[in-house]
Amino acid sequence: MSFRDEEGFYQVPDIVKQWAHYFYRHIRRRNIPEIQSMYEISFLKLSDRYYKAAPWPEVQHIAEVVDHDHVFCLLYKEMYFRHLYARCQPTLRDRCESWDNYCELFGLLLTSNVNMQLPNVWLWDMVDEFLYQFQSFCQYRGKVQSMSPEEIDNLKKCDKAIYPLNLHERSNLFTPRIPGVHITLFYYGGFSYLMQRRYLDAARCFNAVLLFIYRVKGAHRTSPHLEQMLKKNEQMYALLAVVCALCPAAVKSLDENVLMQFHIDVDPESGREMVMVSDTQQVATYAPFLSHHISRFEEIIRELSALTPPPVSPAVVLPAAAAVRV
Repeated sequence: MSFRDEEGFYQVPDIVKQWAHYFYRHIRRRNIPEIQSMYEISFLKLSDRYYKAAPWPEVQHIAEVVDHDHVFCLLYKEMYFRHLYARCQPTLRDRCESWDNYCELFGLLLTSNVNMQLPNVWLWDMVDEFLYQFQSFCQYRGKVQSMSPEEIDNLKKCDKAIYPLNLHERSNLFTPRIPGVHITLFYYGGFSYLMQRRYLDAARCFNAVLLFIYRVKGAHRTSPHLEQMLKKNEQMYALLAVVCALCPAAVKSLDENVLMQFHIDVDPESGREMVMVSDTQQVATYAPFLSHHISRFEEIIRELSALTPPPVSPAVVLPAAAAVRV
């Protein structure tokens, strides 16, 4: 859908301007129910209608209807870049600008006395997306062999030391009432236990969160987060299959509702064991699946190892992912 007038100037649909104006007003008034509705429902509907495969208007195109408010423009850009990552292909410039926006936004929210309240789900989405974009950038940097000399030069110019922000101290911002927080916590907890060969603990972790998804997914069928929830559901069933293959005794700790959803079978052609998830009717060989996860974590570990952050207590250093053999 084109938003250029006859003279080639970018035009923002009136309904999008109205959305931005009222969204800004509700944030100023700290109207949490309306903020959450416009964030979770209205934004998604407008995205599907006008920007299904295109980015939203850049911030300068809506700044006038929100009084050029600096804080709101940072919040808008957070949603703008998140949509761009989900629906389009971000450029190197997009990645760097999004990173800078997160740094400024988090610095403002965590250190300044901002008279503002946001829904917990939005605060969680910010942190979740920030970590996802960091991971995506690490993977992007690892593909230099497919880049042109100009792209490599631009990457060197834009490259910067990236330090994880001290967000864990603000963990009280998020509650178990946000499904994404609960699922992500148990997903990475279970994966960490698996890497440490604590298979029974990993099984308990995956069992708890898979049972949680089994119970709540029906109530989230209209939620914009349903697709991501089901994707994590598939991934954790595959990881649980790895756990059960390495430690058959772990099966005894699984809830019957979790057991009903999957079983391990053998591919007659390759002879490889597979996890078959009846809820999604998808099949995946678990060894390549785990290898893929390990390689993604190793990319991030290599990136972090190349930095020189402040000293970290050895007590929080995780074992190397490569220590596990399948």
